[in-house]
Amino acid sequence: MSIKGEKLWEILVQKAREGDKDLQPDQRISDEYLSGITEICQFGVDRAKTIRDTFPMYTLHDETHICNVLRIMAQLLGDHTDKLTRDEAAMLILAACCHDVGMSYSVQEKQELLEDNERLDQYLEQHHDEYVKAYSENPDVPKLTGEIQRNYLRSIHHERILELLNSVSWPDCLWGKVDRDDLIQVCQSHGENPSDLNHLECTSTIDLRFCAVLLRLADVLDFDITRAPKTLYQYCGFDNADGREAKISREEWHKHIASQGFEFDHVADRSVPYDLPCHITSESMQTEQAVHNFLDWVDNELNQCGNLLRRYAGRWKDFVLPSKVKRIVKAIGYVSGQYHLTMDQDKVMELLVGEELYSDPLAFVRELIQNAIDAVRTREQLDKQRPKSWKPQINIRSWMDEEGYHWFRIEDNGIGMTKEIIENYFLKIGKSYYTSDTFQKDKIRCGANPDYTPISQFGIGILSCFMGGKDSNRVEVSTKRFSTDGDRSSALRLSMHGMNGYYYLASQREGHSPGPMKGITEQEKRPYLQQPGTVIAVCTNLYQTGKYSGFKEIVDRYVVYPPVPIYYNGPEGFFYYSTQEEFMEVVHSIHPSDDLSQQGVLEFSMTEEQMQELYEKFPMLHFDEPPKILLKCVPLDQYTKSPYLSGAVVCAQGVGKHDELSFQIGEELVKAEVIVESVWPWEWEEESLTIKIIIVEKYSGDGIVKNLQKNVSWENEYRATVCCLKSLSWYQKLFLDVCNRVVFVI
Repeated sequence: MSIKGEKLWEILVQKAREGDKDLQPDQRISDEYLSGITEICQFGVDRAKTIRDTFPMYTLHDETHICNVLRIMAQLLGDHTDKLTRDEAAMLILAACCHDVGMSYSVQEKQELLEDNERLDQYLEQHHDEYVKAYSENPDVPKLTGEIQRNYLRSIHHERILELLNSVSWPDCLWGKVDRDDLIQVCQSHGENPSDLNHLECTSTIDLRFCAVLLRLADVLDFDITRAPKTLYQYCGFDNADGREAKISREEWHKHIASQGFEFDHVADRSVPYDLPCHITSESMQTEQAVHNFLDWVDNELNQCGNLLRRYAGRWKDFVLPSKVKRIVKAIGYVSGQYHLTMDQDKVMELLVGEELYSDPLAFVRELIQNAIDAVRTREQLDKQRPKSWKPQINIRSWMDEEGYHWFRIEDNGIGMTKEIIENYFLKIGKSYYTSDTFQKDKIRCGANPDYTPISQFGIGILSCFMGGKDSNRVEVSTKRFSTDGDRSSALRLSMHGMNGYYYLASQREGHSPGPMKGITEQEKRPYLQQPGTVIAVCTNLYQTGKYSGFKEIVDRYVVYPPVPIYYNGPEGFFYYSTQEEFMEVVHSIHPSDDLSQQGVLEFSMTEEQMQELYEKFPMLHFDEPPKILLKCVPLDQYTKSPYLSGAVVCAQGVGKHDELSFQIGEELVKAEVIVESVWPWEWEEESLTIKIIIVEKYSGDGIVKNLQKNVSWENEYRATVCCLKSLSWYQKLFLDVCNRVVFVI
C-alpha cells in the first residue's frame, strides 16, 4: 500500500503537470514540486510507523490509516476532485500523512516530555482523575503509571505537530505555495472543536478551512476492519489484558472489527445533503451500542462541518457533505434494539422530593446545615492561606415576608462555589463534589488530611429544598469561592424558581446586576458576597406541614454540638449552639483525673435525714456507709484514642453494701437481700438522680423460698433524691436542652 496509488495523488500529479504546460522547460517545477511533497509525506509515513511503539493497544495509525484517509477524502469529493487546485490537492495529501505525527515518540522525546514539569503539571491539573492517581502516594512527586504517561502523550500530540514539522527542512519549491505554517494549522485543527476552525482562512490557491473539514471527516470516517485486523487483535492478546485502558481499547477494536465502512458508491444523488450508508455486523449488544454512540458523534461532526462550509463565501461554499449516517446493522446471536434501563425524568424528580424519600418536607433544613458544616470544615482543610482572623461560623436566620411566606436563610464562610461546581455538582442530582476526583485533587494539592471526609455524600441536598412545593418553593443562592494560588473567583448569584425549568445565574465579574439577596439587614441584602462562602435562602410555606410553628424547633432537632459555631436569629429570638469542642472541654473538666476509671466520677450520698427516714421505715436495715450514686461522665475520645469519635456517655450506678436479712413477717420467716439502684430522670418528672433501695426475697438453690402469704402486705422499697441535675453547672449548660438526645447508660 502506498500513498502514490491513491486517487488524490493522481489528481496532484495531473494538476502539477497541467501547471507546467504553458511554461518554458527551465520554468517548469512539477518534478521538483512533487519531489518536495514526497519528501514531507515520507517524513509523516515514517513517523506513523513508530506510533505503535508508544500506543500498542491503539487501532492502527500507520500508512494503512494514511491511505484510508486519502481514499475517503476522494470519496467525499466525488465528482468535485477536478475543482481542487494543485496546492489544495498537495495540502490534503500532506495533512493526511502528517496529522498524526505528534503521536510518534522516540525514547529521547518521551523522556524529555516526561521531564517537562510545567507541561506535565498543566495536563494533570486539567485531568483530575489522573492527578489523584499520580499524587496519591506522594503529594510532592507524581508517580506516573504507564497509562498516565500514554494519556499525557496522547493529549499533546496535536501540539507536537508544530514542533515536529518545524524540525523538517522545508523544500524551497513549496514556499509561497504550500507553506509549512498552513500545514501545521490544518493538521492541528483535527484535534480541535469544529467551531475552532473559524480562524482558518483562504490563501490565493488553498481554502484552508475546506481542507481542514475534509481532513477531520476523513479521519473519523476511517472506521472499518482495516484499522483493526482480527489477526493483530488476537496476536496482541487484548482479550486477556486488564485495566481501564485495555477495556477502552477492546471496545475500540470491537467497533472497528464490526464495521464494513461507509459506502459512497451507492449514494444516488449528492446534489443535496445525503445519508451515508454504513454496514455493521455485530455479535454483541454492547458492541452495537458502542458503534451507535460513535456514529452519533460522526453525525454531529457532519452537521457542524456542513454548517461551517455554508457560513463562508468561497469556491467550496456550496459543496455538499453527508447529512447523517444511515446505519444498517446485522445482529448475530441476539435481537438488536434499545434494551436498557431508562428514566422518566419528571417522575423520578417527583419521587425524589416526595414522601417516599423524605418523610418531612422541611428536611431541607438538615441538608443545608450539613452542607454548610461541610463547606466550613473543608475550607479549614483546603485553604491554607485564609486570614488569621478567620473563624468558622454559620449564621441562620428565619422570617416571614409580607406575603406570608416563610424564609430560611443559612450563611457559611466556607469554600464557596465556582461556576463549574454549580454546573457539574450543585445542579446535578446524585453527583457530589465531595465524592469527585476534583475534590480528591483539591485535597492532595492543598495538603489536606487524606482521611478527611465530609458529611454530605449523595448530592441531593438542593433538591430537598423543593419538597412540599416543587412548583412554588424558591431558592436564592449567593456564593464566592475562596482563592487558590492567587486565582480569585467571581462572586455568583443563582435564582431558582420551582424545581423544573432553567435558572438565572449572574456573575459579578461579568457585570451582571441580580438585585438584592434575600435577607433582613442591609449587609445580608448585598447582591454579591464580599468574602468567600455561600448563602442559601429558601422560601416555603412552613404552616402547610402542620408540624412546626417555627424553624428553630426544626434546627433544634438536627443541631447537637456541631463541629462549628452556629447562630440562629428568628422570631423566637437569638440563640447560640455550643460546639463539639466546647462540649468536650466541659466534659473533660468534670472531676479530671489521670486515672481514666476516676475521670468524670461524681459521688452523691444519702443525707443523715434520709438515712434516719430509711431506718424508721425499715428498722431491720443497717448500712456501714450511707448508700450513694456514682455519676460518671465518660469522655469517649480519651477511651477510644480516635480523632473520629467524640462525645460523652453518662453513666449512673447505685452503690451500697448490706448483709443478708432474716426477719419475721406475720408467721413467715423471710430471708432477703438489699439492692441499691439508681433511678433516671425519665422515670420521674423532676430532673434529679434518685437512689432506690429494695428488699427482695432471696432465692434458694431449689427455687424460691416459700412465698409470703398473699394476704400479708408489706412495703419493700424506699426512694430518696440525692442530686438535682439542674444544680450541676455543666448539666445546666450542655445537657439540659438536649437531654432526650443524650445516651444514658445505667
